[in-house]
Amino acid sequence: MPKKRKQLVHLAHLNPELLGVYFGLNRGEIKGDSTTRGAVAMNRYLLVLVVLLFACTGDGDVESQTRVVQKISSQGDYMINSSSGSLGGAYVGMSQSELSSMRYPQSHGSSLPEGEEYEVVKVTLGQVEIDCILDEKGNVHRFSTYSILVRDECGAGVGARVAELKEKYPGGKILIGDEDGRFASFVNGSRVIFVLDQNSIDDSCFDDMEKKCGLDEQDVKVKQLVVSFAAAAAS
Repeated sequence: MPKKRKQLVHLAHLNPELLGVYFGLNRGEIKGDSTTRGAVAMNRYLLVLVVLLFACTGDGDVESQTRVVQKISSQGDYMINSSSGSLGGAYVGMSQSELSSMRYPQSHGSSLPEGEEYEVVKVTLGQVEIDCILDEKGNVHRFSTYSILVRDECGAGVGARVAELKEKYPGGKILIGDEDGRFASFVNGSRVIFVLDQNSIDDSCFDDMEKKCGLDEQDVKVKQLVVSFAAAAAS
């Protein structure tokens, strides 16, 4: 019992501003002074964490769950909240004005995914860069990163093998095909899409989507993380 308590107390070192983003502190959803609000946020965080531990470790092994807690506490600001779709203050659905008010370096450009032009805001969150794609209303529809520092609550991110993803998320799905361009990804029912490196996937997997693809799950790795409103629906 003391060992478990020690691991959970270690979570107190997480950035309090990040906890505020996760649990509505910056949007006035929790009332009271700063001490009370911080305590409420931490309690909520621990409650969500317990649920996520069981989602990340299919066998319910206590040692595995402890290791996940350690990974989460060490990730700090670069951990994605996969249920709300947020990272370091940025979240899907936020307005362009909210994005502009963030105290991070930003640059603007455009992108042509799926043949349509979208405005892109590149935001530098410390050591991590994310590309925020805005919809026609100017809200963040999705954001993405190639950084190996960014992880979800289970420790999955860029560089993870498909075999590791399937172990963490037994109910996840691999989506491979060619529709308005080739795509290959792993989805798990959250707002995170794990984009796979297509260079490690045989061409036949894209040419015939009905045919079962002989994917080398130890060789194919995650190339990019995309956080999107549409991710959960795609799974």
